[in-house]
Formats: sequence, C-alpha cells, structure tokens
Amino acid sequence: MDEQLKIIIAGTTRSMTKLIEERKGKDIEWSQIVEVMSQNPLLEPCDDVTERSDKYIKHSSGAFKFDGSPDETIVKEVEAWFHKLISDEDVLKDTKIHIDVYAKIVAESGARIQDFVTLFYKHSTHEEKIMDIGVLRYPDIDHPFFKVYRIQLTAWSTCERFLFEQKDTHGITGSFTCRKYKPRASVLEKISEKVKQKAVEEAEAMFD
Repeated sequence: MDEQLKIIIAGTTRSMTKLIEERKGKDIEWSQIVEVMSQNPLLEPCDDVTERSDKYIKHSSGAFKFDGSPDETIVKEVEAWFHKLISDEDVLKDTKIHIDVYAKIVAESGARIQDFVTLFYKHSTHEEKIMDIGVLRYPDIDHPFFKVYRIQLTAWSTCERFLFEQKDTHGITGSFTCRKYKPRASVLEKISEKVKQKAVEEAEAMFD
C-alpha cells in the first residue's frame, strides 16, 4: 500500500474517531458520515455518486394459506431484485446480507386467522423497515479509495380477504447510495515529511 493511502487512512480514522466520541454512544447518522468524508481536506470525490432506488411489487390472489407460508418463487425473485438494486459485487460480498430471509418475510401472507370474525373479512396493511445500514469501507491494494454506502429496505404488504379468498399486494422498497473518495494529491504534496511519517506509522500500527 502506498504512502498516500496510509496517510488518508490515518487522517480519516482520526476524524471518524472524533465523530464517535462526540456522539457519546448514540447512533451515527448517514449524513454525518458523508459530512466527515466530504469535508476531509485529504480526500476528494472519486467517480460520480451512485444513487439507486427501486420497488419490487407482487400482486397475487388465491386460496387462503392457513400456515402463512411463503411463495418460494417470490423469494427467488426478491433475491434477484436485490442483487440488481445493489449491482456491486464488493458490497454484496462485504455485507453478507441474507436477503432470502427478508424475502420470506415479505412473501408471507399478511392476514392470519385470529378469531371467528376475521375468518369472514379482513383488510390489513403492514410496513416495516427491515434494514438501514451505513458502511465505511477502507482502502486496500485492489481498491485504492474509501467507499461509503448505505442500504435501506422497507418491506410492506396489504391483504384483503373475504371468506377464504385472499388478495395480496406485497413487496420491498429499496435504495442504495454509494460514494467513493480518493487521496487529494494537491493537499498531500504540501504536507511536511515529519507529519507524513507520523501518519504512515499510525496507519501501519492499525494493521499490526
């Protein structure tokens, strides 16, 4: 790993550590991560910001499923939809998200028989945020830049049942945002050798 990468690793780690200390145990917001990275003089944006959002929607009607079992076809469709939404093999590998678990939640029938009254008619709507994560990925030899990304998934379903006939609409709303930052050469070139050496030592100590 070259000197410039080690310097930005040390500088960014200091900035993120300061943010964590300021939050005093509270969750760090995505906007705060972006602010720290964007205001870091050692970094500059690399490539355009990636912003993707999409909805997976499934309409179905059929006999009421007493066990609320998922449709395996929907499970596979949602998994494929998620991979298309992210479209980044590194992110998919790093996060190790088992989307099939979420797909099964969404695919399950929304209305369950609760008592004699609901057996005849029921209309229900359910929405739940199943994921909202932000990740800061450090540079390495193969990826000489910082990558920060956010994944949000909201599962939702509506169900209308009359007697044993049921109509469902269910799906997932998803969004993926990704930013990359590389060393800002114009700033790094002006740093004194003493400061550079200290930063390099800090970075190397992290990998010991």
